Amino acid sequence: MTYESLRAFKKHLEESLSSGFAPMYLVLSKDSFQCREAVELLLRALLPSQGTKECAREASPLSVFDGSEVDEKKLEETLYSGSLFVKVRVIWIQQVEKLRKSVQDNLEKYFIDPEPCQYLLLSGASWQKKTSFYQSIEKRGVILDCTELKPWEKEKHLVEWVSHQAMAARKLISYQVCQLLVRRMGNDHGTLLQEFEKLMCYCGDRQEITSRDVEAICSQNAVDSPWQLGEAIFRRDRVAALQIVSGLFTERHSLLSLLRHIRSQFQTEFQVALLLAQGREQEVSQEFPYMKGQILHRHIQIARQYGLDAFKRGLLALNTTELRLKNSSSDERTLIELLIMQLTHA
Repeated sequence: MTYESLRAFKKHLEESLSSGFAPMYLVLSKDSFQCREAVELLLRALLPSQGTKECAREASPLSVFDGSEVDEKKLEETLYSGSLFVKVRVIWIQQVEKLRKSVQDNLEKYFIDPEPCQYLLLSGASWQKKTSFYQSIEKRGVILDCTELKPWEKEKHLVEWVSHQAMAARKLISYQVCQLLVRRMGNDHGTLLQEFEKLMCYCGDRQEITSRDVEAICSQNAVDSPWQLGEAIFRRDRVAALQIVSGLFTERHSLLSLLRHIRSQFQTEFQVALLLAQGREQEVSQEFPYMKGQILHRHIQIARQYGLDAFKRGLLALNTTELRLKNSSSDERTLIELLIMQLTHA
């Protein structure tokens, strides 16, 4: 069984409290903060009376291994030797993508007949879905695979995370203020956490967090994302788009990766614009389930303002630019600047 969102995975864990947990779990995310969050959710479910800090204690129900330097013999002993001191045990292998092939083969044998009263947890950045290792876990266990998280999905996740943190701190904060904080800081979870803690200190005993608080204490992140570049193009804000491109090139983003990001956004908004042109606005959220509430309103507004014909011309311009990139020695910065001039033309 595979889940692609933390929310769905959390719901699965809640249901497993009564139906029983799987013998093995694989947690994958390129966002290390998100990966850690999912692992902590799982550990709290499997070992409700323990914490992740308990792993250093003797006779701990949690054994931790680093996939990049795992002792194969010690891992095998841990997998197949029970403990007299704990009823339930979790074996956690971090950085699973760095496991040696011999360790992978031994683990696949363990998957076939896992030990009772024992859970195997594997976590890492990514894993090939077509491998027998991945498919064996999918068949006999549970996988949380967040490696293909879209930019808007990541933003939505972070906005919800900020809202949850404020609620836990008994603070009132609107969705718009959460979104403002996320967009100012970018999609780095660690940076967002630091800024949120600063915001809590700044607000003190005051119950509500406002946009003025965010603007006062949280500095604008200097590095914009390819997703923000697309939004600047849809607004036809040429100056902002060129500034974002300059920053992205400074951060060593390749033109090919930027083109793919922009094309993905154009294809999505083109489909929304097409549905609107056909009078099928109510079908937008059916075609894109994540588009609800304010997110749905924003995409509909972008599609209407930019226009169906502009999306068609934009997709053709993107294809032409990619062909020029692959078949000529043109300067990348010149190509993207020319493209932005075309895409932001009224």
